[in-house]
Amino acid sequence: MRIKIAAALTALALGLMACTAMGGAELEGGIWQIEDINGAGIVDASRVEIAFDGDGRLSGTGGCNRFFAGYESDGTSLTIATEMGMTMMACPEALMRQDRTLSEALGSVDSYEIDETGALRLISAGETVVLARR
Repeated sequence: MRIKIAAALTALALGLMACTAMGGAELEGGIWQIEDINGAGIVDASRVEIAFDGDGRLSGTGGCNRFFAGYESDGTSLTIATEMGMTMMACPEALMRQDRTLSEALGSVDSYEIDETGALRLISAGETVVLARR
């Protein structure tokens, strides 16, 4: 009886670990093109993107400056380090404002989901703050 319970608990633990690994792995393996920040879209013709690597690092651009930070994902939870590194290029004010808005939005993220259309939704307090697609 004890062997059956131990085997069942081991199988359950392995299953949960697989689900957790899959959650973070969904983020990796390509560049996500950001389409929307805080429901306000993005500056026309700007290139706004984010990429997650397998080592807990992310990088991207807010339309003007490049950024990088650490992140942790466990299933659908996602924490992005608030101490984000960023280049300091001068750009038109609209692009610099977009950089700041994206940085603030990323720092508030607490979870994510990939919806039925394949869109990545970065979520803060139950609201989508960043919407991106591959």
